[in-house]
Amino acid sequence: MSPIIPLHFRQAILHVNNQQYQLKAGQSNSFDEIFADFQQEDIEHGTRYSIFLHPKQDLVVRRLELQFSLQLDAQARILANGYQSWSATDLVNPSDGIQRLRSIAKRYVGLTGDEYIADIPRGKGYVHSWTYTFIEPSAGSKYLMASLNEKTGFTIFLYDAANAVLTVRKDMDDLVLSHSFPSLDFCILQGELTQILYDQWASLMDLSKPNLAPSIGWASGLSQGSSLSKESVLQSLNGFKSALDPIQDTLPSGQKIHFQIDDGWQNQVGDWLSPKPSFSGTMPDLVGAIKREGMIPGLWLSPWVATQHAEVFKKHPHWFLKDKHNKPLKIGWSNQWKGWYYALDFYDSEVRDHITGVFHVLLDQWGFELLKLDYLFAVCLRPPKGKTRGQVMHEALEFMRRLCGHRLMLANGVPLGSAIGLADYCRVCANLRSTKEQSLSAYVRHRERSNLIFALKSILYRSPLLSRFFMNDGDISTLQGKSTQLSENEQYTTLLIKALSTSILYTSDQVDQYSPEQMAEWTEAIALHDSSQYRFKEIQEEVYQISFEAGGQQCALVSNLTKKATVTKAGQKVYDLEAFESWLEG
Repeated sequence: MSPIIPLHFRQAILHVNNQQYQLKAGQSNSFDEIFADFQQEDIEHGTRYSIFLHPKQDLVVRRLELQFSLQLDAQARILANGYQSWSATDLVNPSDGIQRLRSIAKRYVGLTGDEYIADIPRGKGYVHSWTYTFIEPSAGSKYLMASLNEKTGFTIFLYDAANAVLTVRKDMDDLVLSHSFPSLDFCILQGELTQILYDQWASLMDLSKPNLAPSIGWASGLSQGSSLSKESVLQSLNGFKSALDPIQDTLPSGQKIHFQIDDGWQNQVGDWLSPKPSFSGTMPDLVGAIKREGMIPGLWLSPWVATQHAEVFKKHPHWFLKDKHNKPLKIGWSNQWKGWYYALDFYDSEVRDHITGVFHVLLDQWGFELLKLDYLFAVCLRPPKGKTRGQVMHEALEFMRRLCGHRLMLANGVPLGSAIGLADYCRVCANLRSTKEQSLSAYVRHRERSNLIFALKSILYRSPLLSRFFMNDGDISTLQGKSTQLSENEQYTTLLIKALSTSILYTSDQVDQYSPEQMAEWTEAIALHDSSQYRFKEIQEEVYQISFEAGGQQCALVSNLTKKATVTKAGQKVYDLEAFESWLEG
């Protein structure tokens, strides 16, 4: 079934070297420099478009994109899926658009998102979305537009409200091409039921569904940070185990328990075989202690990133990506790491040998069974001439997947399309931190900043990916929120949304020190974690409803992510909700 109004195909444009060509659908388009096989296929619920490029000589692809007419009214909304795990994701009104990062921040955080990527219009009336987008006209069917191949390059969907044009572009500008290349491959699906559209997308990807049960766990990230030590980890392990013992029989069948050591165990970021003194020589012992308690031991690292203080950076500066002056490229500045950080060059054979050795020690000698791999976007910032960003990201993830083998891989700070089919778990939001904005981050409009509302919306709007492409990770929640400055309502709502919309329910709390009320909230969330999520929707501005089944009953969670709200049904008041208050129905 081909898409019906308001979406119409307009044109396909291929810009090669200094020539621009119009492509005709359903045929092989032959030009002096290149063949372009452009296919349009009717499929269940919609249409599939694909373009395969066959160069006749070495050339440079300047741009490849398809354009559609899409007239939307003021009530319509479009999903803006952010560039990577931390990037804000929301269903937005096209007239609102996406703001540009302020110039003063580009030096410090400009490479963490998509700000550095050229020719992405921003501001009022412009919306862009990576890998997929979801379109809700004010009336009629919904549309899911989704990439079917991110291995050869990222796909970006761009909407221009003023001109009513939706563009589908392959992120391959200035790619040096000397061989046949499967480029754009995407579908446009149409229907009334969101779940069916996402199921169809997953079916077209022809992937094995993730076969992992929902998990709970403890991670050190929020509670310890720089004070992390062997003693503090063992103390937390004992406390977590003692809190679990009384409820062990009530845990959902097959549920796994993770215990993860986060950032702070290493001497320097990048020196992964040199734990800081409080961990030196103890890693196999810690892993053994975790396993004896029946938990899966996990470890955080950022394999492609090192700080200016790391020995690997000081001894091997030639291993790192270079800037235009042939000096190591500054990826960003971290207050936590006290300086600049840099990215290793994946295509340097010495770098791959180094990373292979690191994974061998962490997995085979120390015995960790889960690796949380962070800041992954950094590896694809400067692709070589014959590669796209998406190719680099895919090949680096494939490499890490081989190194992990049967062990679990949690991808963080990663473009989500690249994680499909490779990561067991994928982070789908920024850090869950206070709604009290850091004024500087908010002022510069940094879309990868820690912000509770940003994070919860990302969790919700990326929840359809759960169990279809990977298992969703929604960061660490807390009911002892001193480090996050979250109110009690914010803590409880975050916990419930995570329980219903993600697959790992991590806490950083000293659970054995919970009050009876906190313990009741935590065990309630664990019980909900095994529920079947049917759907979620925004029932009124900033108020969301998640419908699910628990214990054979139809239930719903209603969460208010704004100031005080009055919830109505059929025009009648049902109840009032305070800021960030949630209400369970059923």
